[in-house]
Amino acid sequence: MSKSLLARCLLFTLTVTLIPSAVAADSDGYFCSAPGLIAFDSFIPGEPGRLIKIVRFDAASGIQPEEEIKISDDIQTHDMVCRPGTVEVYSWDHVYVIETGVLLAPKLREKRPSVHGRTAAGQRNLGNFARRAEVIILATTSDADRFELVIARGGFFVKGKGGRTYTSTDLVHRVSDQIREHRRLFFGEREETVD
Repeated sequence: MSKSLLARCLLFTLTVTLIPSAVAADSDGYFCSAPGLIAFDSFIPGEPGRLIKIVRFDAASGIQPEEEIKISDDIQTHDMVCRPGTVEVYSWDHVYVIETGVLLAPKLREKRPSVHGRTAAGQRNLGNFARRAEVIILATTSDADRFELVIARGGFFVKGKGGRTYTSTDLVHRVSDQIREHRRLFFGEREETVD
């Protein structure tokens, strides 16, 4: 093996080893929403499983504190579906149904085999794997108040060398087009390499 090839192999191994696990986890940030609720997934640092975060919002209370529930199984999220009172999280072979009916007390209601064979191809992402910068209007229970998921992306690139992309996602509460409040749901960076 030539020294040049050995050096490239060593550099590749170091690069792969040093990438943060948030970048390696390919499903971080998948989300769904129902009127007055958004749910999204995240990895758990140093542990298997997924952390499902739930944020409720309404005109009277605004954006409420984040709620979390842990799925201990070592899975990757392939799909999420929000319905009034439940959030369904699909892995390759199971669906996890989370009960959201009680404020600040989400619980795993059931885990059952899933035959859907779903993939993340059509699933929207608010994290590093968001397809583009955009503003998504979320369904709410009020006509006067508007809640938006604002995904911003930026980055820098060096020709022939790659670069970094940055993604930030905020939940924004507007009344009469004025921002009443906002909460950061995600901020991350991802290294882009030239192959």
